[in-house]
Amino acid sequence: MNIREATLGDNQKLQELQAKCPQGKTLIVSIVNTPDFFARAKAYESYMVFVAHEENRIIGSHACAMRNAMVNGKLNKIGYSFQTFISPDHRKKGLAKKLLQYMEDHLIQNTVKQHEGIHPCGYRHASLCQDFSAECDIR
Repeated sequence: MNIREATLGDNQKLQELQAKCPQGKTLIVSIVNTPDFFARAKAYESYMVFVAHEENRIIGSHACAMRNAMVNGKLNKIGYSFQTFISPDHRKKGLAKKLLQYMEDHLIQNTVKQHEGIHPCGYRHASLCQDFSAECDIR
């Protein structure tokens, strides 16, 4: 399994993956990213979508974006994570954690001071990047 930046050529495979990923127990999200899987991410000035793949099969994806925002009275570059999709046959194998770590490393390399998103444990929070993984013990 490898992780790389998604390309526009991945659009169809990413839409197929998303269609297989229920949100909760029964809801299938398929309208938000149709016909362009990257539509939600493009709402941000600076975004990245990462894919996990085995050979030429996409088995997971995760998006992040960056923007400047005021935090405690200071302008900081903030990272947002969203839209994690994992193929049903690759769940419970740590793939979401690997994608999250890959995304977090990308944000840190791009001098993001804070990260906000939905953590794999299900809680929404904002935290310093270096503390992000420790909060819910996913390391």
